Amino acid sequence: MNMRTVKQCGRPLSGTLFYNPPGGASDEVVRLYFDLDKPRPRAQMLKGFDPQGDYFSLKTVSLKRDEDVVFLVYASTLKYYCSFSLALDVLADGRQQTVTVTDHDQPFRVTALQSKKNQDGDLETDVEKYKVLYVAGNGDFTGKHPDQWRRWDPGKYARAREEWWEAD
Repeated sequence: MNMRTVKQCGRPLSGTLFYNPPGGASDEVVRLYFDLDKPRPRAQMLKGFDPQGDYFSLKTVSLKRDEDVVFLVYASTLKYYCSFSLALDVLADGRQQTVTVTDHDQPFRVTALQSKKNQDGDLETDVEKYKVLYVAGNGDFTGKHPDQWRRWDPGKYARAREEWWEAD
């Protein structure tokens, strides 16, 4: 009947960053999204990366005995480090109850990236705020090692990336 987060949030983490920013999204799967920056995040449908309204106010999921449904849940924050569980309100055998979903009895965890505004006023990842940096995929601006994690000094990476963008 409903799904919500039970969360605790604080300052974002800044230890080690594995940096591989997304390059695109598939629209083939119906997914649920929670914005952990909101005081009371609600399950929203995602189309690409765009939230499309409160899922459970638009849809009802009814199951027959022994039938199941899989929810692919994305939870994000641009401001905090959050630990959270999911609380599902279900109606089973005529009784409403809440089922809690965790990561093997531990909360799920997500952290915002350390960020700063660039010259255009847009937010970008501030890799220099991390102690250790590993880069792969779209984070490898050189294109030399896209399938391998490569360790960088965060300051050297930031300067090299800036020089590469200016030369491009």
